[in-house]
Amino acid sequence: MKSGPGDTSVLSAVAFLLAGPVIWAAHLLLLYGPQSALCAFGQSGVAEVSGLFVTAQVLAVTALAAVPLVVFLLRPITIARLFRFRVQDEEHPFSMSVMRWLSALSLMGVLLAGAAAFLLDPCAQLR
Repeated sequence: MKSGPGDTSVLSAVAFLLAGPVIWAAHLLLLYGPQSALCAFGQSGVAEVSGLFVTAQVLAVTALAAVPLVVFLLRPITIARLFRFRVQDEEHPFSMSVMRWLSALSLMGVLLAGAAAFLLDPCAQLR
């Protein structure tokens, strides 16, 4: 069976719908993965520097994750083309709204996890 140029595969539809939560998951991995290593390095004698490194790392990773999520919210048709998902507002209003809601939820998760860098001591739980 041959697929036409307007057909959409299931894989591209899933990638389009779950792009926001995948970025959120990557943000959490990059946020908490290096934190324990940086804090352990700080406990070997340079505690102030490790706290600054952890805070800078959290801010950089949060900014890096928030930018594509904002683009997902503002330009969903462009993102659909990137994933080769055929979207027209009349045909797929459900997929567009699901992708926007999941991206908005992911953006809130990214921003709240990033805000924790300002509210909590980054290495307190490892002492």
